[in-house]
Amino acid sequence: MASRYFKKKRPVGAPKQKTDAPFSEDIQKQLLGVLGDELVVAKRNTEVSTKHFDEYYNMVHCLRVGKENDWESDIYLPEFVSRLLTDIGNFVAQYFSSDDYVESAKHTDDPVDVAEAKASKDLLNYILNRKDSYYYHKLVRLLMFVRPAGCGYIKGGYKQKTENRYMGTKIKSEYARDEMGNVLDEMGGIYEDSFTQRPAFAQIEEEVFEDVVVEDTPTFDVYPNQYVHVSPEYTYSIQDKRYVIFETEKTLDELKENAPLCGYFNLHLLEKLEGDTQSHAEKTYNRKQEKDLPPDPVSPVLVVYERWGLFPAIVEKDMRGNIVSAKPGINKQGEIDDKAENVECIVSYVELPGQGKT
Repeated sequence: MASRYFKKKRPVGAPKQKTDAPFSEDIQKQLLGVLGDELVVAKRNTEVSTKHFDEYYNMVHCLRVGKENDWESDIYLPEFVSRLLTDIGNFVAQYFSSDDYVESAKHTDDPVDVAEAKASKDLLNYILNRKDSYYYHKLVRLLMFVRPAGCGYIKGGYKQKTENRYMGTKIKSEYARDEMGNVLDEMGGIYEDSFTQRPAFAQIEEEVFEDVVVEDTPTFDVYPNQYVHVSPEYTYSIQDKRYVIFETEKTLDELKENAPLCGYFNLHLLEKLEGDTQSHAEKTYNRKQEKDLPPDPVSPVLVVYERWGLFPAIVEKDMRGNIVSAKPGINKQGEIDDKAENVECIVSYVELPGQGKT
């Protein structure tokens, strides 16, 4: 449900809303409690794998910090990074020797199926070969996580942009009317009798506007292992997990821009807060704390958590069974509503150090 906060201006002198969510604050607190508990458990379950990844990180950078005794040398031989780069280099040399990265499996000789398979293959290869896909860089980055840690994460999405453009004019025929709105006949009089009179028609030129798709493409990006938190059960694919939580940085302006599409609310509560991404940055791009973060950015940078997976919700569906609206299936007491059903959804929230969740 898209928030209306950005569509209507608050009247001067009017009290500012504490929340603009389509449900009560009590339900919001229950939601944040459930989401927060899941995140804490997921982070705790990944402490060991994160520690191992840190050790591999030190190996890649030839840092020996895990000495058991002080008398041991702190010089690290680059054997691990040499093998890692050789392995990735061999894969890249073989995989990128051709620009056909995707091959379709044909299980039938039906001409329609063969044509559709070829079209799908050509489309996917075209997307992966586009310069702005950065497929080579993303795949190498993914391998840098997979080879040492045993797994890597890719988050897929879809980007579509439309514009309402002027397409020209068309001639439209309407009844000719006088200033009072009366229909006129061919002689200029008021049209009253369909047996003795014939209505007059006027040709009107009407401008035509249409929504034109200017961008329509799938997207994907590699997420650092430290920024992905999953449910504890074993699965063969991350898509089979009960939930997956992605941790990322977004500015307040980006959240406002995506609010109508993603249904964000309570963004006005973040306007007076200062973003704090120090601990988030130290996990990856500012690991050694060698980079200074802007003290007063134009738009505050916030840490956003996106939970993907099943969640109880009360939904409304159209005649085709598609969900047209949804609201949380948890009541004020934290109990699941009898009308709720588990649906695949994305739940987003912001957590600031020392500020809690919003």
